[in-house]
Amino acid sequence: MRLRYLIIFFWIGITAGAQQASVVDKQLGFQHDNDLYFLSDQYYSQGTFFHFTHQLKKNFIFTHDEDFPLELTYVLGHETHTPSEIKEEDIDDIDRPYAGWTFVSARLSKPSALHLWQFQTELGVTGEWSGARVLQQWYHDLIGSRDPTWITQIENAVLFNLKTRYIKEFSTRSQPDRPFLGLLTELSLGNKDLYVEQGLQLFVGERQNTAHSMRYGRIGNGVNELFGVFGASYRYVIHNALLEGDWFQDPEVFTVTPNESLLHFTAGINHRHKRNHYRVVLHLLTQETAIQDGHAYLQVAYALNF
Repeated sequence: MRLRYLIIFFWIGITAGAQQASVVDKQLGFQHDNDLYFLSDQYYSQGTFFHFTHQLKKNFIFTHDEDFPLELTYVLGHETHTPSEIKEEDIDDIDRPYAGWTFVSARLSKPSALHLWQFQTELGVTGEWSGARVLQQWYHDLIGSRDPTWITQIENAVLFNLKTRYIKEFSTRSQPDRPFLGLLTELSLGNKDLYVEQGLQLFVGERQNTAHSMRYGRIGNGVNELFGVFGASYRYVIHNALLEGDWFQDPEVFTVTPNESLLHFTAGINHRHKRNHYRVVLHLLTQETAIQDGHAYLQVAYALNF
């Protein structure tokens, strides 16, 4: 009799656990960007990001909608930017200052079937405060390579951004929930980045509508996705603190002026298998300044829904 009750007890526990596990409204993710895959170590050298996303169950600035839930994402990130000649010890022979950027951000995502609004705040630090010099030199010591010189870098500063992004996607009448084309508009205001960007995206493969696709970091509805993304965007740059420092930068510190026009091309693959999200994207950028070359790096990301 006791054995029977014990079996029933465990069965109830397992069933309840399975029912709770079926409620998927959170996500943990990791992303790493690096140009080392192309035997390069320059410009945007690396970026590492951790994020946590959760779906909101009530109104928050916008009205709650069960079919198109609001999502709030928190990010902890770190970036390292270096000149092309990282062993050079003469400032006159480098094409950009070293720069580190360590930050936290919060992003609110408001979707519909074919539209998406994202509102993001960023707060972070540059210079020695970012830890980029120590981290990169430690890594080069670890692999037995000569340390980057870090002869000059963007000064210590507290920087912030306010960003707004709007995505409009298009689908066919025969497949209204499978977008094949997307338009992206982004505006950034702050003492780190000041720019406006317009982009175009082409999707090939099996994906969900805008509100549920992993393309924009959405937790989604659990339906598998496998699709390619090909994108191109134009950014009009007014200010970039990682090249020219913030507005109160010491004028005697080495900085460079960014090009006003920047083109960004991407090609990648996205795959959602049950609760697992995988993404690999190639990024190609034109010259950020008049004395730099173009740049390429690879982005690899993984996220888990729970």
